[in-house]
Amino acid sequence: MHKRREAQSSALSFMDCICCGFGAVLLLFILTAKAQITDSQEKAMQSVNAAETLEAAIRETKAKKLALAEEIEALDPQPDTKATSVAALAAEQERLAKAVEDQAKALAALENKTEPAEQPAALDRPSADKSYLSGLRLRAPRAVILLESSGSMLAEDAKTAVQIIEKTGTRTHQTFTKDRYVDASTLAEEHRAIWSDCWLLAGLVSDVALPGDYFVFELGAEQILVTKDQSGDLHGFFNVCQHRGNLLMGEALGHAQQLRCPYHAWTYDLDGRLKGVPGLDLFAEDPRCAGRDLKPVALDVWNGFVFVHLGDDPMPLKDFLAPVDEILSPFDFGGMTLIEDQTVYLECNWKAVIDNFSELYHVDFLHPQHQRMVDCHNDLVRLFEGGHTGVEVPGATVNPKFPIPEMPTDIQSAQLQSLDLDPNDFKGRVLEVRAAIQDQKRTLGPERGMPYERFTDDQLSDVWQYNLFPNAVLSFTPEHCWLLRPRPHATDPNQCEFDKISLVRFPSTGAGADAKPILGPASRDGAAQTPNARPKRDCFSYEAVISGEKTMTDTIDQDVELLGQVQQGMRSAGFRDVYLNEDEARIQHFHAALDQRLRG
Repeated sequence: MHKRREAQSSALSFMDCICCGFGAVLLLFILTAKAQITDSQEKAMQSVNAAETLEAAIRETKAKKLALAEEIEALDPQPDTKATSVAALAAEQERLAKAVEDQAKALAALENKTEPAEQPAALDRPSADKSYLSGLRLRAPRAVILLESSGSMLAEDAKTAVQIIEKTGTRTHQTFTKDRYVDASTLAEEHRAIWSDCWLLAGLVSDVALPGDYFVFELGAEQILVTKDQSGDLHGFFNVCQHRGNLLMGEALGHAQQLRCPYHAWTYDLDGRLKGVPGLDLFAEDPRCAGRDLKPVALDVWNGFVFVHLGDDPMPLKDFLAPVDEILSPFDFGGMTLIEDQTVYLECNWKAVIDNFSELYHVDFLHPQHQRMVDCHNDLVRLFEGGHTGVEVPGATVNPKFPIPEMPTDIQSAQLQSLDLDPNDFKGRVLEVRAAIQDQKRTLGPERGMPYERFTDDQLSDVWQYNLFPNAVLSFTPEHCWLLRPRPHATDPNQCEFDKISLVRFPSTGAGADAKPILGPASRDGAAQTPNARPKRDCFSYEAVISGEKTMTDTIDQDVELLGQVQQGMRSAGFRDVYLNEDEARIQHFHAALDQRLRG
């Protein structure tokens, strides 16, 4: 009989179990690894596909960018008043370039087997509430920067212009020293580089309406004489007799059949030609006094205003003002009537006045009454080539930064009543007043003799302010216009003269006898009647405004009172330089243009 080998049998069975268990574990590991490999392969394929998709998007974006560049180069150089033209294309090109950069980063993340930090930028155009050029974000929900080329800005120039705006007017806090406000040598340089080489708004076409009419425009040490001759042509001359340099015409405006020097009675025709010389035989030259006509200056007319240029060979006025001239043409300032002519002598630099009227940063604090008439929070800012700027402020409304009143404000009520609307109908509906005024103006325009058909809805209600480089500020609605114009002192940088010329549009002659003016947000008491004669120029001192003896409206009075303090503070040893924020972009743009001209 054989003995059972139970131990061996038992051992073999145990090893079999161990091997089977190990094999099972190994098989499980293999199957898991295979699944992981398959999953990795799938993810890798997904990454490859995503990379290919991104590469295709990049190629598409680059193609769009190239197409935009070609579109810029082929762009019709004529300014387009309904679009941002070159600037818009340049901005879109800039956006697409950013999209390419973002997509390249995402592709690199995929290639490094990492998740992208951000989703690729969408190629679709941004929504309307975020569509603003050059990334400029001011106090308003949206601000538009309009770059125009006056018909000369091609692709490279457009890029340069965008760069200039970015550096000087949008994304940085610009500083410059106080010397430009208090230094006499800077003022002298401005007289050379600015006032002698820019188109200057000299006066109103209505002041030289008839042959023989003339007016004198003073600027520092210079006086410019503007005349209308017997043929109806306008002329500009230095107001200087060519005999001994005496000022020729002493009155600011008037009417004359000829121009006669009060010193030695030399006389000139209205076209500037020398007409008579007492004792001509006393002059030995032959021909006697030849070449002694009045020295002319370039002159042109735009939208009811006379412009002069004191330099040689200036660019056409239309080019200098483009595209502002086309944007503002519907307002037809020449169709308005002068109702007030004021000049105040200020103890500040002329640029401090321009700075004041180039930002709304101060309005909430210095002009609280504006809460009741305009919405300075949702203003639209425009910057133009050449230093011109604009701001468009919603009118016939209230500032939403402050509590909305239950009833229309006093100013809104006056506007509604001038349009035969009852303010009580707008209880709890103050924010609807603006649209109601727009609609009612269109309804009443024909019978009131007002040309509202040529304006947009926004233009019918809003207050626009456009600054024409270097020193003309136009603040206007369809019903009125203020010309605000600081003029530099001849030698003292701490003084200037500040003009406020008020124009009002009255009903056309074809309107009914009962037609009454329609009030704009800046209308003044006493503007309801057409003046029988041209108002006399009223000149007064800074102190007369502060004391309340004279007024230029509450808003201007508040500005005037502050400007003297600004200049005094600038002269202090405790003040070093001006520090501007993004809400002061128009100031930055103006000074950038100023610096460019000073550098030649």
